[in-house]
Amino acid sequence: MTDDLNWDLLDRFFAGECTPAEQADIARWLETHPVPAKYVAALRRGFEIGDAVPSEWETDGAWARLARTTSITPEPRPAAPLRLVARERPRRMFLSDSSWLRVAAVAVLMAGSAALWWFVAQRPRPMREFATARGQRADMRLADGTHIVLSVDSKLLVPADFGAATRDVYLHGEAYFDVVHDQAKPFAVHLDNTTVRDVGTRFGVRAYAGERRVQVVVAEGRVAVQATELGAGQLARLDSAGALSVASHVEVSRYLGWTEGRLALYDTPLADALPDLARWYDLDITLAEATLGQRRFTFEARGEPLVQVLDGIALLVHARYERHGRSVTFHLTEDVR
Repeated sequence: MTDDLNWDLLDRFFAGECTPAEQADIARWLETHPVPAKYVAALRRGFEIGDAVPSEWETDGAWARLARTTSITPEPRPAAPLRLVARERPRRMFLSDSSWLRVAAVAVLMAGSAALWWFVAQRPRPMREFATARGQRADMRLADGTHIVLSVDSKLLVPADFGAATRDVYLHGEAYFDVVHDQAKPFAVHLDNTTVRDVGTRFGVRAYAGERRVQVVVAEGRVAVQATELGAGQLARLDSAGALSVASHVEVSRYLGWTEGRLALYDTPLADALPDLARWYDLDITLAEATLGQRRFTFEARGEPLVQVLDGIALLVHARYERHGRSVTFHLTEDVR
């Protein structure tokens, strides 16, 4: 290093990616630059404090115990054995390359160590990621005892410090939550456009990218969506504009049947059913004629072979289909053109 700060090297130093030779180079530079060394040391201590997690999440053993409670339920589709993708998100805590470190270090050098804590507090939280592919579901339990079933083609992000001060998770897709209530640490499910807060309950959340609305159904207890509190048997829908509608006395099993391996479609237009079919059976489905998408049908499947499912849907919507591997195309039958 020269008299000027080597930001890229310092960036890798804080991220723990330096070679022994580079670490020695940094140490020699800091010995001859006592003022920057003071604040670099303070910044490093701040990072270490920020990474501390005073709970079961402190050890890899705790995460291993969580992993052992996680299992996969395969769907009725021809595929290799299913496995859950559970990985830790990169712990590199900078905006891009060395930019975050550069801003933080300059602020500390200019304003003193008081600025350090603000920057440490703004760091993104390290996340654990659970993901299912199309055709997969996952059953898991968090360290606080909360039971979660993750639906097909979904992703759940869990902060590494989950339960230390808060209990927040981040959902992309669909999941069922059976939450262990803790009044001091409310459980919150963060979605792209809203947050669902537990008030001691069992509930399902559906928030797939590309769908027009978020859906929350309560099986037991109460949850809060925006400023509205929902009770058992209520269904809330939130559209992309933020408008909330609530239905009461719904048949909850219709919306949570997927947790038991049941795909249920009730009076559903074929076009609206295609995304669910694609996720559930890992298919690429198209309609040869757009008018087919308007045909409504009711259908329920629980473990039947895929060909039986496709035959049943084709019969109900008066169509035929062609299948080539994972690609399926529905066509109008000749007698109804």
